[in-house]
Amino acid sequence: MTYLRSEPTPVATPQPRRPLALLATRDRESLKWATRWLQRAGLEVMVASDATAVAAAALCDDPAVVILEAALAAPSLVRAWPPRPSAAAVIMLAGSAVNIEQALESGAADVVPLPCDWRIVARRAATLARAVEQRREIDALRDELQAARAAADDARRELESLLARDPLTALPNRQRFESVLERSLRALSPNDGKLALLLLDLDRFKALNEVAGRQGGSEVLRQVGSRLQHALQNGSLALPSLLGVTTAALARMSGDEFTILLSGLSDRQQALTAAERLLQLVREPFAVHGRELLLSASVGIAVAPDDGLEAGLLLQRAELAVAWAKHRGGGIARFYACDLERPLAAAEMEQELHGALERGELRLAYQPLVEVAGRRIVGSEALLRWQHPRLGVVPPDDFIPVAEEAGLMGTIGEWVIDAACLQLRRWLDGGLPPQRLAINVAVSQLLRGDFTAVVAAAVGRHHLDASLLELEISERGILQEQGEIGATFARLKQLGVRLSVDDFGTGHSALDYLRRFPIDVLKIDRSYVTGVERDGSDTIMASAMVAMAQRLGMSVVAEGVEEEGQLRRLREWGCDTFQGFLFSPPLSADELGGLLQAQEECA
Repeated sequence: MTYLRSEPTPVATPQPRRPLALLATRDRESLKWATRWLQRAGLEVMVASDATAVAAAALCDDPAVVILEAALAAPSLVRAWPPRPSAAAVIMLAGSAVNIEQALESGAADVVPLPCDWRIVARRAATLARAVEQRREIDALRDELQAARAAADDARRELESLLARDPLTALPNRQRFESVLERSLRALSPNDGKLALLLLDLDRFKALNEVAGRQGGSEVLRQVGSRLQHALQNGSLALPSLLGVTTAALARMSGDEFTILLSGLSDRQQALTAAERLLQLVREPFAVHGRELLLSASVGIAVAPDDGLEAGLLLQRAELAVAWAKHRGGGIARFYACDLERPLAAAEMEQELHGALERGELRLAYQPLVEVAGRRIVGSEALLRWQHPRLGVVPPDDFIPVAEEAGLMGTIGEWVIDAACLQLRRWLDGGLPPQRLAINVAVSQLLRGDFTAVVAAAVGRHHLDASLLELEISERGILQEQGEIGATFARLKQLGVRLSVDDFGTGHSALDYLRRFPIDVLKIDRSYVTGVERDGSDTIMASAMVAMAQRLGMSVVAEGVEEEGQLRRLREWGCDTFQGFLFSPPLSADELGGLLQAQEECA
């Protein structure tokens, strides 16, 4: 078995790869002329001397065209040519009518009777070779495209899997769970029994984070997810029912919330049984970083079709139920019921407060602080307002305690300070004279170690004199945290900020703090101002407060002044400033700016 490959003619510069032609003939004279004309036609020529050599050359070198003498190849050899669409084209050289018939039956691309004109055969071979090469390039591109598509599909499936998973617990996330819930509700029929949504929320998880640290808290969440998943896999929550066996789905919704979806329930009691099993799982100790931590959880249950057939509504009602369970001390499971809606208004308010600042629903109003003697505006108090899109203006007495309980006053209070300072700067830039600006501060803000830095940053950012800022702290707050806020008061005074005691007279405690703390202003609570026209206990108390403040070198503001008689009494006692509806209700920044501008023009 032999085959030879002709050497290409040397050239000075690199040439593109030439298509390969396999020439198989026993006629040495034909071989010489065929090689010459095939090379002139732009082909590289390889020569084979017998059928075995033809097969070997085809497998090893993969020619684009094969010029094959019929006597060297049985029809089966041509039919079995490398089995792929881009295999070589075969030109059969036939020396007899029988050979021509066999060549046609074999499926050859062309049949040339012998003897032949090799110039014509060479041109035909070159045309077929170029077609084969182009087809091979197309096949290679198609293979690359298919490989790229397969890789893209694999990447998409992997990305979808990652996006549908919670990175901490590897459980399905909220998006994935809501999709499963929606499909389950759409497919629910009367013959399928009931579907229960169980929302599990860990109790006092924030306190656990403080004890175990963020890493410890994350480890607890991983273990909770693992326990719940194991309970589903080992059948602990596969409750027997009249309809067969329940099926379940699990997800981590967010933070310390997990959801379990049970389908195929015979009755609501089965959902409660599953919830109690979940609570028991969470009560078992958690081993975290060498420590044993104890935890409890609350579970809210909403059942379809009883409580609705829409995914969002069912989730909302499970959230109401779990909030009620927490309100009752936690550690219990609670079904949703219509009577939960009203008592849990505070819980719903807390949830909506989390995004109120980002949605631009919080704003400031300004109530003028007015001289008692000359009725001139000398400043204003910034008052926080919540413009709820559905409920309208929510009174601060309703939402501020909720915000403090939820730990939101730090963020909200920081925004209030910055927004108030920004507005004061705008008034000054508009040509108005310096005005004192009072801002209410929660005790929780004062207890933060960075509070003074927050105030200093706002004053510096808006290029204000710190003495224009007056921070108001309720008397009750001061009395509750006397031992903690003294250092903060000292730092604020070093900054130059004025300090005011709000709602003075409502603390019902000793007044020693007035001597110990650097207080600048006392604000007499409106409950004492209301009765100053009558010669009773309110008059005695209010006049005593004014006298005491004057002896201590403090200025006095009377809140809630609504009648001329009240103002007349305050003037007699030497009260410095008042605020109330007698002069003006709280105003927008533009309205107060207009009053200040008019006051300047009349001066």
